[in-house]
Amino acid sequence: MATALRALLVGLSQGVILGLADAAPSDYFAATARALITPDVLGPP
Repeated sequence: MATALRALLVGLSQGVILGLADAAPSDYFAATARALITPDVLGPP
């Protein structure tokens, strides 16, 4: 699961770097990361 989350966040950040997602603010990435690491998504620790 961690590999999939890392791939998702890398893909999103590359889209910003390459200019494909200019409008995506850093708050969006932070909110996405927080949402993806919740126990509801990953399961209990």
